Amino acid sequence: MENVAPQSALPSFKKLNNWFKNSIMVKLASIGFLMLMLMIPTSMIKSLISEREMRSNNVVNEVSSKWGYAQTITGPMLTIPYTSYYRDSEDKLRHVVKHAQFLPNDLYFEGVVEPEIRYRGLYKVVVYNSTLKISGSFPKPSFKEWGVPPENIKWEEARISIGIPDMRGIQETIDMDWNGEQFVFNPGIENNADLKSGVSTNVNISSADPNVTQYDFNLNLDINGSQSLNFVPLGKETNVSISSSWGTPSFDGSFLPDSREISKDG
Repeated sequence: MENVAPQSALPSFKKLNNWFKNSIMVKLASIGFLMLMLMIPTSMIKSLISEREMRSNNVVNEVSSKWGYAQTITGPMLTIPYTSYYRDSEDKLRHVVKHAQFLPNDLYFEGVVEPEIRYRGLYKVVVYNSTLKISGSFPKPSFKEWGVPPENIKWEEARISIGIPDMRGIQETIDMDWNGEQFVFNPGIENNADLKSGVSTNVNISSADPNVTQYDFNLNLDINGSQSLNFVPLGKETNVSISSSWGTPSFDGSFLPDSREISKDG
């Protein structure tokens, strides 16, 4: 025998059905439930992306710590100490050694950057080796603007310094030609608060020779690094010319290159 719902129950069912269809609260609750369900896989994806990104950064740091971090070449800078005298509060004559910094008139960077790809599991890290020729000239140092007497200048302690942030990247001894004389750089920066890490060497300054108006220099730098290679334009005129086999370089910093030529071969 077929069961038939009472006639009085049908209107109530239709009312309930219409209420579900037209109720704003039900629609909002349904949308909220769907959003909550969709947030679960989204959260899982974000967590996976964050984990992969963290692992990638760790791999980059691991490889860079053995090969060389991002390098920024600063200099060369010429440092000359001098003695400054003053009287203290008790009118006693005191002295202190200060250091004058001189920058080159012309500064040229020319070199080649050879990239390499190192793999760690799913991740790859781009590192590079760069051979650079650094050349230019310094004007003859003058202390007239500071009013320093010639006898207070320590010409024999003049030094050339080059800032290199990650010294592990240096591959060979750095020799420099300074006005025809040969000098070898040593690790460490002396008497230069502007440079925290790098190499330096003593140089000869012919203060008494009126025929010397400038000091020409050139040196070769073989250095490893990763992520980026940067140059600080300390010269009155600075020129940088770099070639590489990397086909997708990016340019950053305060100055963009005046000209560039990029192809699939570099």
